[in-house]
Amino acid sequence: MGDVSFVYFTSFEATGLVRHGFSTRNGGVSAGPYASLNLSFSTGDARGDVLENYRRAGAALGVNNMVLAAQTHTTNVRRVGAQDAGKGLVRERDYSDVDALVTDVPGLCLVTHHADCVPVFFLDPVRRAIGLAHAGWKGTLGGTAPGHTPSLEDGDDEQKGAQGGTAQGGRAPGCKEPGRPPVRKGTHVGIVTATLRALEGEFGCRPADMLVGVGPCIGADCYEVGEDVAGLFREAFPTATANGFTNVPHNKTVKGTRNETGGATGMRMGVCCSQRAQEGFQILRDIGGGKSLLDLRGANVLQLLDGGVLPEHITVSGLCPHCHPELFFSHRGMGAVRGGMAAFLGLI
Repeated sequence: MGDVSFVYFTSFEATGLVRHGFSTRNGGVSAGPYASLNLSFSTGDARGDVLENYRRAGAALGVNNMVLAAQTHTTNVRRVGAQDAGKGLVRERDYSDVDALVTDVPGLCLVTHHADCVPVFFLDPVRRAIGLAHAGWKGTLGGTAPGHTPSLEDGDDEQKGAQGGTAQGGRAPGCKEPGRPPVRKGTHVGIVTATLRALEGEFGCRPADMLVGVGPCIGADCYEVGEDVAGLFREAFPTATANGFTNVPHNKTVKGTRNETGGATGMRMGVCCSQRAQEGFQILRDIGGGKSLLDLRGANVLQLLDGGVLPEHITVSGLCPHCHPELFFSHRGMGAVRGGMAAFLGLI
């Protein structure tokens, strides 16, 4: 299915500090519903094919020493270092229930997995620290919502890696609860806020210095939820769901792809999931029958703004996996038997 290619952020690229990208489904060796660059170990693909796909992805980005999250829709953040290289890929993890990773170690590549949920990239060019988060609806709200149990419904759980199994862990001992940024009353503290706090507490980062990229994820016109989920978001984001919100940088996007030889090629970023006007934009839109459309991307951007990240420092991809099956895998569109994408971020 062509060359290995990645979506990337020009704002990150311009710093010269990181190698990063969000994978497409092209350029791998997997077959059938996993064709072709499947980077998920948890959906039934042959382990050898997934490992080869990781080799190709690493070659395309120029990264190695990967460390994989162990995602279960939590708000747990783990600080990782050189001693963690290869965990979840070629070494067994000694941690579990981790949906975001942070580090200041050059040469270590953070990896999270996605098939609709929101990938969020963090870079502090001043302190030279990075973070990478996976935000499903539960993590956006602040972990597993009351009355719900962890499941594969969002499609991005990656508790088992190439070695299978995990050990105890969660938040790393070093990830203490740092000083909290101001949070708008009524806004829930989710995984992106937890990641900002970890970067502040571990490395002395300032949200105002942070560059953030919000990668391809299911769009507001494709993410239908029932009243059980809608009610939780209505409670957590009362102003944004009732009256809408402004100053959210929707539909700023990335500019190209990176292929396996390291070159950059253009990619047309068509508008998918029709972008709404910023004025009065709502996280939830009632469509009748007890159903609503949820803007998961917008909910996470709102938390970034509440956490002190400057609007001009946030880049938001308008790409939706459900709208672009030729580029991405989508749990909502394809079900549980399909491949998965990965987000990669490493300091040079």
